[in-house]
Order: sequence, then structure tokens, then C-alpha cells
Amino acid sequence: MHSRRSSRTDIVCLPDMEWDNQLWTNRQHMMQALPHVDPTVHVLYVSPPRFPVSHRTSGRTRSPGPSQRAGVFVRRVHQRLHILQPLIPVPNRAALAHAPRLLDALAVATTLTLLRRLGMRPDLAWVYGPGQYRILEAIAPTSVCYDLVDDYLAQPNYHSRQAELRTVHDRLLRRADVVLATSSALAEMCRRDERVHMVGNAADVEHFRRARRDIRQRPSPLGPRGGGPIIGFYGALASHKLDLDLIVAVAAMRPGWRFAFVGPLYDSGVSSALASLPNVVLVGVQDPEALLDYVAHFDAAWVPYAPSRYMRGVNPLKLYELISAGTPTVVAGAQVPSELSNVLPHVDSPTGAVEALTSSLGSAGIARARIGSELASRFSWESKARRCLDIVNAARR
Repeated sequence: MHSRRSSRTDIVCLPDMEWDNQLWTNRQHMMQALPHVDPTVHVLYVSPPRFPVSHRTSGRTRSPGPSQRAGVFVRRVHQRLHILQPLIPVPNRAALAHAPRLLDALAVATTLTLLRRLGMRPDLAWVYGPGQYRILEAIAPTSVCYDLVDDYLAQPNYHSRQAELRTVHDRLLRRADVVLATSSALAEMCRRDERVHMVGNAADVEHFRRARRDIRQRPSPLGPRGGGPIIGFYGALASHKLDLDLIVAVAAMRPGWRFAFVGPLYDSGVSSALASLPNVVLVGVQDPEALLDYVAHFDAAWVPYAPSRYMRGVNPLKLYELISAGTPTVVAGAQVPSELSNVLPHVDSPTGAVEALTSSLGSAGIARARIGSELASRFSWESKARRCLDIVNAARR
């Protein structure tokens, strides 16, 4: 390891997701938390290049207007956190298909230019995903942290690139000074040595606690009060994530329950399977504040993921968010982290799901939710950021 400056650490975050994505994940939450927990940390978040008009962006932060055809969009979120968003003149899909290296070149050029402008040095690259390796090589950071939050090799949209991604993933593992994994399954994907750390996941605990603490307006898509219990889910509505057959079966078994799915619709398979069901409502994406209105009126939450290699590696943020909100929750498909196994029942069959959800609507569910809400304070983004920084700094000494 190289000796480092003691007064300041400049982090270049190389994510596979835009800062303004409709659904925030580890990438945005961690980079927002790091400068708050350590005053010596400065972060440059390098969003992947994109076309200015995108349906994937949210109202969480300001986005470029449609009149900005191309160029570089930069803003300061915090005194020590800057977001770099390269803009391209053609839609992303076309650019990826015909000029992927040009996108990398644009990201490299704008990153190096902004680092100089901000007086930052690439002390540490914090990398999400093997797709960012060319940018990593170009900026030549002193140290590398590979933050593994997904099994990228199992993602359906990367199926045609598996061989390439496997090569780059292995190269990135060799290059990294430290590897952080959000689940035990992801940690096992990496060769076992002292550089690999299973760090779990986290939540914006105080934000989600407001779902139960504050008086929240009942959203009209949930229907009138007294119309039966609301079983809720929020997140990406994607057919490779959700167990659509399980959802259809449970909805048919409990016609008096109302199932609300909140989030962006990622493919037509979800709407084809669920939109016609009389007791299922597809709400659409909500900003973080409006989402609390829904969570506050969930009588129970259900995370009905499809069992797959990809989902085995997922440690869903929403599990930590839902225990913060004090919402009784049932899980399918994804592995429940060991620290939450006593408060989050895991069932994959329709009958088991109905039984677990029925229990969650009663006193047993309330008791589990109370225990979960007491655990939640251990899983804030600030506490995870401190823990991860300690691991990374120890590896860099």
C-alpha cells in the first residue's frame, strides 16, 4: 500500500447508475453518507453518460433540461460531494450498441477535467460494477475499493456480455485493495482472502421512521378505508425480479386484500400479469416523500421476489427500510440476512405466503415489527459508511 495524505481523501465513485435514478440504491446513499461521517472525505460521483431526456430520472434532485443536447452537467450536492453527469446527443441504447468505447472516452475526459478543476486527486476509486473498469484504468487511482452490491454476471440485461464481464470482474478483483459485499452470497463469489468483507446493507432509518411517526395522507390509489387490508410492495417492477406466478396465486386466494405495487414499471411482463387483477394496483414511481404516504398505509409489506441466482445475491435495501418504518414484512425469493431472520419470515409457496401475511396482519406481526424497529438504528447509512471507511482505510495503510 502507498502512504496517503492524512488531511484529505478524494474519492472518485464509478457507479453503474445515474445519481438521479428513480430508485436510489447503495451507490447514491453511500456517497451521500461518506462526506458526512468523515470531514476529510471529498467525493466525485461520475454518473454514466446519458441522453438528456430520460424516463429513469427522478424528482429527488435537479436534472438537466431537454434543451441541453450534450455536454457536461455538474452540480454540488454537498460542500464535499459533486455529481458529474456527461450528456450525449443520442439515446443511450444506440450509443451502447454502436459506440460503447466513445462513452467510456467521454466519461474519462470529463472526469479528468473535473478532477483538475476541483483540485481533487484520485486517491481512492470506489467502484460499482465491472462495466466501469476502463474508466478506472484511465484515472489511475492510488487505491481501489470494489463495492459489490449485485451479481452482475447473473443480470438478464447483461446475458450477452457474460464472458466479457467475467473477465473484467476477475481483473477488478485482482486490482482491488478491498472488496465490500452486501451479502454472504456475493462475498462467496470472490476469492476468499483478507480483502473481502461482508458488510450487509442499510437504510435511511430516520426517513422511514416518519412513515409511522407522522400523520400521512392516504393515497387515493389505495382505495377507501375499510376496504380490506393493504399488502404493499415498492421497488423496481421487473419480471426478472418479481415472482409473478406467486403474486397472481396469492391475489386469487385473498380477493378481499388489496395488493399495491409502487415503483417504476420496467417491462411489459409485469403489467401483462398483474394489471387486470381486480385487487392489484400498479401505482407507478413515487418520490421519496410520497412513498412514505404509501408505506404508512401498508397493513403489511410483501417482498415477492423470484428465486434465481441473481436474487440469491441480493440483500434488499427495502428490508431495512421496512423494519425502520415498523411495517410487518414477509419475504420470498431473496435471502433474508441473518440479522433480520427473527423479524422477517421467508416463504416461497402461495399457501405459506398467505399464512405468513395473515400472521403479519395480527398481533404476531405487530410484535415482530416492534422488534424490527428497535433493531433498525443499527443499520443507518451513517453507521455503514463509518464501518466501510474503517475497513477501506485499514487496507490503504
